[in-house]
Amino acid sequence: MRTSLLVSAPLVLVLLIACGEPAPAAPDGGSTPDGGQGDATTTPTACDGDESCDDDAWCNGVERCAPGAPGADARGCVAGDPPCAADGCDESAERCDACDADGDGSEAMGCGGDDCDDDDRDRFPGSVEVCDAEAHDEDCRQDTFGELDRDRDGYFAATCCNVSGEGVRTCGDDCADDDPEVHPTEAEMCNRRDDDCDGAVDERACEVPVAVSSDAGHACAVSALGTVWCWGRNQYGQLGDGTQTDRSAAVSVAGLTDAVEIDLDGVGYTCARTTSGDVYCWGGDDTCGFTEPVEVMTGTNVVDIDVFYSELCAVRADGSTACVSLDYDCVTSPTTRCGTPPRDAVQVAVGADFCCWRLRSGAVQCAGGNTWGQLGDGSTTRRDAATPVVGLTDAIDLDAGAVSACAVRTGGTVVCWGDNEYDQLGRGAGAPAMSTSPAPVTGIASGATQVSVRSQDACALVGGAVRCWGRDLGGTPEVIVDADATQMSAGTGESCAVIDDGVYCWGAGGTPRRVSGIP
Repeated sequence: MRTSLLVSAPLVLVLLIACGEPAPAAPDGGSTPDGGQGDATTTPTACDGDESCDDDAWCNGVERCAPGAPGADARGCVAGDPPCAADGCDESAERCDACDADGDGSEAMGCGGDDCDDDDRDRFPGSVEVCDAEAHDEDCRQDTFGELDRDRDGYFAATCCNVSGEGVRTCGDDCADDDPEVHPTEAEMCNRRDDDCDGAVDERACEVPVAVSSDAGHACAVSALGTVWCWGRNQYGQLGDGTQTDRSAAVSVAGLTDAVEIDLDGVGYTCARTTSGDVYCWGGDDTCGFTEPVEVMTGTNVVDIDVFYSELCAVRADGSTACVSLDYDCVTSPTTRCGTPPRDAVQVAVGADFCCWRLRSGAVQCAGGNTWGQLGDGSTTRRDAATPVVGLTDAIDLDAGAVSACAVRTGGTVVCWGDNEYDQLGRGAGAPAMSTSPAPVTGIASGATQVSVRSQDACALVGGAVRCWGRDLGGTPEVIVDADATQMSAGTGESCAVIDDGVYCWGAGGTPRRVSGIP
């Protein structure tokens, strides 16, 4: 019978020491069991290809080297997709026990089939991909996500998603599938929504100009965001940038961020109305000037303003009117230069010695001097109280020059009255030197939406085109801008218009040029 020799571990250790053999080191916190130096913070070696991630197992799928992908381990390896249904894989034979475990009619990939998930009977090639935010893959294709287009704008809902093998999520790109005016190719508008589905609201859409005012020497524009830019002469600080330096390119007006209306005169004053209904002015004359905006009217709920030289009039929300004189000694004082105004005005137009108002009803009334028939009441008699303009009851826009005025009627025609020395009434060649009542501007039978009048010139916005008449053009309106203008301003020396996302200006007989410095 063979006997067994039982030797204890301590005895072996003693014998090895006695025989001169080195004793094996006992494992401790400073070494690894294989004798190498161990460090729990050692960074694993990054994978350099799929082969370096292969764990030699078949049933757990093919591992991939994809550093940074969702689910990647410290080496950058991503686990593979099992080729067979759970608990249905033969590792030794490298095949599936059941080739269609989920009974969906497609064999598992481990059997040479094309079913990417043999545990899910709702997932197989040929299945209809369904729009779902859970990114469930029904058709075993990573490039499909379900085509849902409720608003029929040609773009699929962003709530339809799929996830690739690398964990990359792919979704539709329509961020508002219930609104056909919101999709990736829609132009971004200033409306507090993401029109182009790029994840940003409005972006710079609110920085584009929406209105411009121009006259002799300088001009200003206001953006949808409320910022104001000015350019031109600046000897009185009328550009509002804190300097008296002339600017050929537009500069931002200091501290003004909520303007909705801008107006300026032919000398050196500029004023703006804000969203809160306050009015700020800057600039001046030879004896006084402000290079930055100062408060002129606050807490008055102003809805419209107009400036002529140093006179400013404003209509309040309740239909009343307040006028102030921007005095030469830098003191703003109330004035009654236009006499007694109407009580239900919505717009005011200020001339050299008169004012006109558009009422809520569409009627127009004027008061003040009337030497040239600028009150439009059929006479040349001065009126100290607002008097109706003859036959004008349907105005939608109004403006005044030095001693003339014009209005747009509901049908899109334009009528003017007052002085016609420079053909600023637009009545054609050989017209009388004045008109005491409204007369139609020749050649504009319909389509006008805005009129702008200066001392010697006038322009109308007609279906996106700007048509002007007066001293340098004669009495028949001439098309200056045949483009998609949305607002314009006539000016003595230079006129301007908002076109697309920019401001274009032109002098007498000149070609419109884009103003630089406006984003």
